Amino acid sequence: MENHADHQHDHEGHDHSHDHAVVSTGKATDRERVLGAMSYIGPLFVVSYLMAENSKFVKFHANQGLVFFLAALVVKIVLGTIVVAAFVPAMVSQRYGMGMMYGFGGVGTVVNIVMLAIVVLAVFAIVKAAQGEQWEMPVIGKWARKISI
Repeated sequence: MENHADHQHDHEGHDHSHDHAVVSTGKATDRERVLGAMSYIGPLFVVSYLMAENSKFVKFHANQGLVFFLAALVVKIVLGTIVVAAFVPAMVSQRYGMGMMYGFGGVGTVVNIVMLAIVVLAVFAIVKAAQGEQWEMPVIGKWARKISI
């Protein structure tokens, strides 16, 4: 038995609940919400884009997912470089009896906080897309608007 509350009707009574495009009410379909959410899971933004068809909703999230992925990749490379640069002096200082006084001390904590922030931001974007919202990420969203894949 179908639940009629789940169906979307326009002012003429036509049922649009199974359309694959964004309906006139601005609501994203289930398919679009899934593809939008996938855009924030690593390189899966490519799958979302390829399956977007003419959906502005999915393309919005795929563009933002691309910029987020690239920005997170750059952050990870920079953090990895910092960790290596901090690790060598820490090993030298430990070898000569200075413990962790210099170098590596708080770098691990900073790296963990930044990585956690990336994960939290991705989860938040996934939830927003799954709810059918076009939430613009701080900074990332502005960059995403400037590109069109």
